[in-house]
Amino acid sequence: MTENVLTHGRGFDVEISKLSLRKISDPSKEIILVGGDDGIGTLLVDMHITEHIFAPSLVGNMVIKEPADLMDDFKLTAQDEIVHIEMKTPHIPDSEHILEFCVSDANRLGDSSTSSSKFGGDIKEARWKIHFQSCESYYLDVQDHDNLAAFMNQDRFMKIATKENENDIGIINELSNKYFNPTKGGKDKWIIPNPMEIEETSTGIWIKENPNLYPWGKNTNSMSLMQLLFNLTDVAIANDNKHCNFLFWHDFDGWHFKSINKIINDSDMPKSSGISPEQTKPYVYSKSDGVTPLDLQTDKGDPKILFMRDKSSYDHFGLWQDGAYSSYYELIKPNHSDPYHHYLDASNEYSINIIDYDYHRDFKEWNTIEEYKIIPDSVDTSIDKESPNKSKEYRNSSETYGYFSPFLNDNHPKKYDFLSSRITGGKYGRLNNIMWQTMDDQTNLDIEILKKIKNKIIKPVSENYEEYLRLKNLKEKWNVYRHTICCDKQDIKTQFLAVIDDAKLIQDNDRGGIYEYSWREVEMWPTAAINGFTGENGEPEVLTREEAPISVVVIPNGLQGIVGDEGENSAFNINELMNIQDEDDIFVGPGVNVADGDFNDYPEAYQMMPIGGYFKVGEDPCVVDHEDNEVYFHKHIVQMNMIPSYMLNTIVPSENEEGEENEEEFPEKIYFFDVPNAHDGLCDCIE
Repeated sequence: MTENVLTHGRGFDVEISKLSLRKISDPSKEIILVGGDDGIGTLLVDMHITEHIFAPSLVGNMVIKEPADLMDDFKLTAQDEIVHIEMKTPHIPDSEHILEFCVSDANRLGDSSTSSSKFGGDIKEARWKIHFQSCESYYLDVQDHDNLAAFMNQDRFMKIATKENENDIGIINELSNKYFNPTKGGKDKWIIPNPMEIEETSTGIWIKENPNLYPWGKNTNSMSLMQLLFNLTDVAIANDNKHCNFLFWHDFDGWHFKSINKIINDSDMPKSSGISPEQTKPYVYSKSDGVTPLDLQTDKGDPKILFMRDKSSYDHFGLWQDGAYSSYYELIKPNHSDPYHHYLDASNEYSINIIDYDYHRDFKEWNTIEEYKIIPDSVDTSIDKESPNKSKEYRNSSETYGYFSPFLNDNHPKKYDFLSSRITGGKYGRLNNIMWQTMDDQTNLDIEILKKIKNKIIKPVSENYEEYLRLKNLKEKWNVYRHTICCDKQDIKTQFLAVIDDAKLIQDNDRGGIYEYSWREVEMWPTAAINGFTGENGEPEVLTREEAPISVVVIPNGLQGIVGDEGENSAFNINELMNIQDEDDIFVGPGVNVADGDFNDYPEAYQMMPIGGYFKVGEDPCVVDHEDNEVYFHKHIVQMNMIPSYMLNTIVPSENEEGEENEEEFPEKIYFFDVPNAHDGLCDCIE
């Protein structure tokens, strides 16, 4: 078998037993670059693989010789190829690895000169440079994005990471089972050696169906798979509620999601390694120019450090600026405890708390790594919360939390537009200025409680909002339709002529009061046009005499109002609405006081008459029951007015003595007219 030795970044030699290129779409198409039995030999010139705990992907590249005309037949596209590697580390037991990567880029290097020639001249050979990376970070982000989007495009409340075999698994566990564990990766398109290593967290995550772009609340796309997992490291906190230093990365052993503290703790040599008990301690590397003897190499490889590079020296000023020693920020929350929250100016709309960090005070709370402090205790790192030093402040961008103002979305918002914002989750912009976004998208609310609030309270209320808006918008559509197309002739008739047929006294004083009137809609027709006219409902009812040049005609099926318990749409005379008896004065307007006193000698036998009403006089003209209003209605033509109730913006439902809302139905329309009342009586009956 042909062997190739690769110097790898871990500081020990790697032996490659097989290297090949394989098509994802057709696994039977494969080119053996190293370890083949077809006599081609070794085609690998050089290979580099980089693993990094701060990067979520293994990346590498290799230079290979042109494998005759096989590459033309293989048709390398850098989109449908797998790099297959079988390798091990000599002298280290159980160090075999089978790795597979996805090709992300490939380019032909052209003809490269070599010094080997049977004829004394140079031979030019074509070579290829192929770049590859972890398939999950390449293929799933690009090729499987739709499936991930389907997973992301619904509200999910989950722990970030949970223990194995828990009922409610975390999002890391679910995604690892879906994409990162053996037999799951790429739907069996490439090999995944081991299950993902996952450390349990104490924090949860709300995956929102409609992620928003701040501060406008505009709809944005969901994150890719790698973006999601990498961003979860920023908000993951270990079960001890101290460590928030999680990492997500890929190495030769598989995928990992765990904290730096666990990485350090796991670096202890396992007792099963066969070494002496006194050596079961954190793995120690050393810098040496010589070759490490085989007996000092362990199952973790050669402990020799090849080279060291200082990224930076101690920069205490920079650490101060970055908040490593002392910092604070203002936690801004809605002031819901204030009942006048939304009625006062902005200074009362929210509460501000100073959240501070003090290196010396908090050292024991979070530190389990450092044995010695970076700065001495004599350096003051405390913060005066009453008057914090602005130079120590770590302030988050104000665009990531706070109130959303309607004008950012619509210059002419409707009063109920915020309901649309809530039922769409802000997908089309947030118009509700009482919606609050928590700072850094973080809250100390338990994830299960947050889930109940969303699913048990907000979701049903949103469904009711949606139904309310549907009915409200349907009504608005009907209003537009009926006022422009359907029913213009009837519905916009706010002024018309009517005849008064009858009246009922509903509020009495000594010689006046307020009447409720029955009426019918009438029109003025030329008398000559009526003769011989017959409509759909027979001959029209004419109220005037034949010799009148203009006839008053009752409109068949026209508008009308009737007084009484069973009546509706009755009308009122606005001249009577201010009628009142005030001790010795009796006002029946306009401008009439019907009191019979020393200074206002109104005739005792007289009274204010209902519109269109007259006294009936019998044999005894003085025997008239004025109190029962025995009057004769001879008809009276008035100009009737109508006000729709929806125009009465200040009307609110009243309450009864028990504090409950009255069930009495409010009229859709109010009819009224404006005619001064006549005053009538019998002078002969005045004593």
